[in-house]
Amino acid sequence: MWIRTIILGLAILTTLVSTAFARDHTFSNGALTDEQFYQAITCKANVDGPCQEKPARWPSFISNQLTVGLAQVQKGTTKAQEEVVRAALQESISIINASGANVKLRYVSGIMAHRTWIKVHIIQPQGPKHLIKGVSLKGFNGLRAQNARTQVYVNKNYKIARAGVTISNSVTDPLQLRAIVLEELVQSLGLMWDIENPHYNAISIFSQSGPDNLLKIQGQDRAILQRHYPF
Repeated sequence: MWIRTIILGLAILTTLVSTAFARDHTFSNGALTDEQFYQAITCKANVDGPCQEKPARWPSFISNQLTVGLAQVQKGTTKAQEEVVRAALQESISIINASGANVKLRYVSGIMAHRTWIKVHIIQPQGPKHLIKGVSLKGFNGLRAQNARTQVYVNKNYKIARAGVTISNSVTDPLQLRAIVLEELVQSLGLMWDIENPHYNAISIFSQSGPDNLLKIQGQDRAILQRHYPF
């Protein structure tokens, strides 16, 4: 289960969509039209229904120079896991940059990884409730770890100002880690909501019940990313 959160405001941060039990997906059946699919992923709309959330996107003056860094690796993470995530970040950035959307990401390492627009944290779930602790970004600590979480922080116009991703070190399969990293980076661009729809299980990174093994942006996934960031 992946959890998405949008945080409103920069001076005073208010959680709009959160809690460990919040549903972060919509339900549908069969192939959706491009419009239905876009609305489901960007504003959590049910089929032909109204938006439940406001769409968020990076402003144009940032979207072509988005930096991504592995800002934190918590104790308990193996070196192999860390290396898989580092490589997966660079792999995913290349996939996104080749998607045809008007967005460009760049991987940053070392001390500058703490100053990126999108910060990634590998976390060690804490205690019997598997909680997130010790993450510097607001809104993460005290939540259930899950496999991954993505939060975006927006201004009053729903332009994204920064984003954070946590990946649990309880995920040990390298292919699953690579697929998670790709999905979470795409989600951090404002394509926040998953869909529960068997038609998309094997073809979309946004499938809530998919097998977590997709390493490409294809079909309607590619189309909505291009639509969200047009040239």
